Amino acid sequence: MPTFREDDKLGTKVPLIKTADLNDKSVTTEKLAEGSVVNSKLAPESVTKDKFDKELLQIFEAAAGLPANLIETIQNVDTTLIDHQRQISANDDDISDLQVKTKQIKDTVDGIAVSGGASVGSAVTYDNTQSGLDAQNIQNAIDELVNNLGHYETNEEWLRAYTDAEGKFLWGIRVDGSIDWSVGIPRPIQKKIEELIATDTAIQESIAQLRTELTESLNSNIQSLKDNEIKNLQDTKVDKEEGKSLIEDEVKECFKVIENEEFIYGITDSEDRLLFCIYRETGKPYFPLNEMYHVEQNEEFLWLILDTANHPLLGIQQDGTCWAAKAQWLDDIKTIKEVLTENATTLNEIKTALETKQSKEEGKGLINTDIADSFSYISNDEYLMALVDAEYRVLCGITTDGKPYFPTNSMYDVISNDEWLYVALDAEERVLYGVHAEDGHFIVNGEDITSIIKDLATTIQVIKGKVEHISVEDSPEYLAVETDADGKVLSATNADGSHYIHNVKSETIPTAVTDETDVENRLEITKDNEEKILAYRDEKGIKHETILDVKDFRNNGTHIDFASYASLEDIDAIDLQNINGVYDNSKPNLYLTSQKTYTTADGKQSFTPPNAGAEMSNRISCKPGEWFTRTGTATGMVVVSDKNDNNAQRLMPNGSLPGASVQVPEYWDWAAYIRFAVATYENNVVINRGKYAVSETSESVSIPKLKLNISNFTKETKYLKSPNGTFFELSVSDKGELSVKEIDKDLVAPFDMPSDLKFTISNPSGGVAAFCGNAKRVLLHNEKYLYEVKETGLTKFLSIADSSAYFYNVEHQVNSTGKLRIVAVLKVEPFKGLCVFDENFTLIDKLESPNYDTHDFIYIDDFHYIVYHHSNVLTIDGHRTYSDTLEEWKDGKMVGSYTLNDQDVLKDILFDADVHSTAPIAETHTNTIGFDRTEDRIIVNPRNCCSWIILKRTVGNDGNVTFGPVLEQIGGLSSSSNYNAVSRRIKTDSLAQWFLCHDVKYWGMKEISGISYPTYTLFDNNFLMKENPRNNPASNPNSTTDSAATCSRIVQLSIDWDSRKIVEYKVYAVPSYYSSVMSSAWMMDEGIFCIDYAMMGTIIFADFTTEATTISEDGHLYTNAKITWKLKQQKLLYRANIY
Repeated sequence: MPTFREDDKLGTKVPLIKTADLNDKSVTTEKLAEGSVVNSKLAPESVTKDKFDKELLQIFEAAAGLPANLIETIQNVDTTLIDHQRQISANDDDISDLQVKTKQIKDTVDGIAVSGGASVGSAVTYDNTQSGLDAQNIQNAIDELVNNLGHYETNEEWLRAYTDAEGKFLWGIRVDGSIDWSVGIPRPIQKKIEELIATDTAIQESIAQLRTELTESLNSNIQSLKDNEIKNLQDTKVDKEEGKSLIEDEVKECFKVIENEEFIYGITDSEDRLLFCIYRETGKPYFPLNEMYHVEQNEEFLWLILDTANHPLLGIQQDGTCWAAKAQWLDDIKTIKEVLTENATTLNEIKTALETKQSKEEGKGLINTDIADSFSYISNDEYLMALVDAEYRVLCGITTDGKPYFPTNSMYDVISNDEWLYVALDAEERVLYGVHAEDGHFIVNGEDITSIIKDLATTIQVIKGKVEHISVEDSPEYLAVETDADGKVLSATNADGSHYIHNVKSETIPTAVTDETDVENRLEITKDNEEKILAYRDEKGIKHETILDVKDFRNNGTHIDFASYASLEDIDAIDLQNINGVYDNSKPNLYLTSQKTYTTADGKQSFTPPNAGAEMSNRISCKPGEWFTRTGTATGMVVVSDKNDNNAQRLMPNGSLPGASVQVPEYWDWAAYIRFAVATYENNVVINRGKYAVSETSESVSIPKLKLNISNFTKETKYLKSPNGTFFELSVSDKGELSVKEIDKDLVAPFDMPSDLKFTISNPSGGVAAFCGNAKRVLLHNEKYLYEVKETGLTKFLSIADSSAYFYNVEHQVNSTGKLRIVAVLKVEPFKGLCVFDENFTLIDKLESPNYDTHDFIYIDDFHYIVYHHSNVLTIDGHRTYSDTLEEWKDGKMVGSYTLNDQDVLKDILFDADVHSTAPIAETHTNTIGFDRTEDRIIVNPRNCCSWIILKRTVGNDGNVTFGPVLEQIGGLSSSSNYNAVSRRIKTDSLAQWFLCHDVKYWGMKEISGISYPTYTLFDNNFLMKENPRNNPASNPNSTTDSAATCSRIVQLSIDWDSRKIVEYKVYAVPSYYSSVMSSAWMMDEGIFCIDYAMMGTIIFADFTTEATTISEDGHLYTNAKITWKLKQQKLLYRANIY
């Protein structure tokens, strides 16, 4: 290392001045020229975060994440304060001596009255009523002083200045007559002062006032001590050496410490956004308002969470008890309550420490001498900088190789490395607490405190959503009753004074337990002493009991006789042929021609026939009430006999003719046989039991009165099917000419299409309309139907309730077992919420909620989805706005949620643009969520930001999901004040920047110059707005869409995430095709798209790889395309998806 340097002014070499050559504290602020210590003189990475004072680092951590050692820091400050207060109290006697001495001398001088002139002095009198001095005691004091005067000198400043044998100043009288002591007060005066202070209340009050002022000055200057410690880093710095620096720019620019009229102490980020402060007036801490909640302290609460409308949600009261807005939900937040209860004492200590801190007073000093003498900074051959105590023991330092040094503690040690910005280890090098370098999360004993705080905020929001719908009503059945929005009882006080509370044990209810793992999500289960279930209340609040013994069941006052109802077993036992209206063609003919007999008049079996030569059929067994039907000529001779085949009686004794069917009277309990008269010429007579007869017996049934139309038939019955499976339709013209047309068996038949589902398919380029690319089907919708088409027409549809506000994303998915699914979020019953259908539109699952945004969702598997909805109103730079909250659901349970509250994202919102459907409140208007390359990265597109993000997703071992932080931010308007302030932002060229976009999706990997890059597509609405340089009211006053600059566009981006740049981009435009909002684009092969222009109600398949396309010289803009297929429907079409 060189020891000399060239001095240009002297023209020779001069020795380098080293730290050891400098006296301690010889380099002071006064000796440094103004502005001499600048960033350019500091070597890179010489002063890093770990070189700051430990206490200052704790303050930074407190501002960023409320670490546990914030409390310790405040307590240390309080301990220091108490120590100095003790020092003041210990010197009370000296202060009292000084106060009384001053007052005594003043009173004595004031009491002297000279008569006869100053040179005479013969009649000097004084009033000693107050001073208590007389000639004797003042003389004694003066004599004692004279005896101890020692040597004195006289000069311009002193009339007399007394020194000891070594020349040290003891006391003196200045030229203005004032007296100064070096140490203490002369004992005789001191003794007299002690006597006076014990009896004079005025003096006591004066001393108390002095003590108060000193205490306030000390308290208010604690913060200034920290500021001066930072300043000492510069005042005691060593000379810069070549190749070394003292302050790292990145660290220096991360935080700033401020002090102003409002705050004693404050920490801001590089954009002057307040992170943490202490109010000057009250000494209380302040944390910036969170968009979902904020934390306060008051006389009632140690710690209180309030929503944005200042409604209290959750808190810890002064007595340490946990409080919630709705007491019945405390069970749901049991874990949170336990954590808060455990920390109640700590939180109370924070409150007490902050409340006892005094405000700084104007004109008071900042650093107490005792404090300043307790610590100092040194620099030597071993340390660039080190903090030492009063005995020069090193507390922490930066060694000459630039590494931090902390003395090894017997219990713990503090280090920093690539994994940790700051970490405390125990004696066995196990992590106690620290701050992760990767994400800045604060970890204590393995627990992620930062995530816990975020989860707490989310849980509070969920609880708030749960209790908002609860109402308390009066009821004649109850003294008091609490119900939900559907009128289901949650808790009640019965007329007899007993209580019912859902999920809580009661004296009047058998033991009721809630099984948190119950797959049926039952609200209540009542068991007997053997743990057998007696009854339960399902998730809809309906109560079920194993056996219900009710003698008189009434519905709305009407008695119900269940005995008259058929059971399920009864219904299952019914044969089809026994149902009224169905004919059983297999019924046997009961008439045996070989056994017919002539009629006789014996009165036993028959009577005189109405016509001569008539014959009677064979006897047929019968029962009272049974029906029989006969074909052929009607006859009035029907005879029934008893079991002995005697005592026959005619059914129509008056000779009248029955119908084809007759019935044996039910009151003929003796009836056993029946006979019908038949003519001798009737050989084809059929007699059957029942109300109908079949002329030909077969193993079949028939329904004579059934009326069918063509919709009742399958394709196999509608059309003719050839041996190879092809269907044909046979038709006849008015002239009797036959024609045959092949039928596409996948298409819905024209006569089966709903009359209000109308669209046209064409090919604008001429020829047969055909998909380009690899698409086989397109899923889409209108206001009444979800439907699917192929190149030639409609393949399937589902009727949904009419909705005036419809923008449904309908997707084709495949579940984990390979089964096909159709998924959509719908708004109107019977399909309200996220609905999962099979390939035939049979409902498989429904995640019910009227609030889920219908723009998009993520289907992971059956019963596993990610959805989102509007969150509470936030305030960003003075603007009120809605954000969005993501929720992940699995098997009916929410396993994770996240509210988009990242300031760098929300500041991109176009607050002043006319794009907010929720005006006057702004909105992010998220319209796309989807997985990136892997399921741990989610694409989120908040439309009104004109930028989209990648959000981290982490699945824990317990199955719970954590979202965040925001990893990437792509695009944004360069005119925004926030544009250059976001370090993670990947900026776009002006041609590639979008103005409102939809359907951001990961396409795949594209090889560029031998390297594969992830590639993405999006639909740029190219919204007409003043912020849009291509399409704005000034440049396009008539709102034309006939050019590549004014029509909607598709943007393709290939991104190098590691280098944070766009490697390649392409823009595709079809002039005159424009949609100001909504829409989608699906790239199959590069340059080949299925595009939906929502407001036009139009879908096109567009090929930009043919000669029809014009490419700009720089290869970025592709204008015009060959359109091979076009669908046009009457209403708007939010999004189309292919598969």
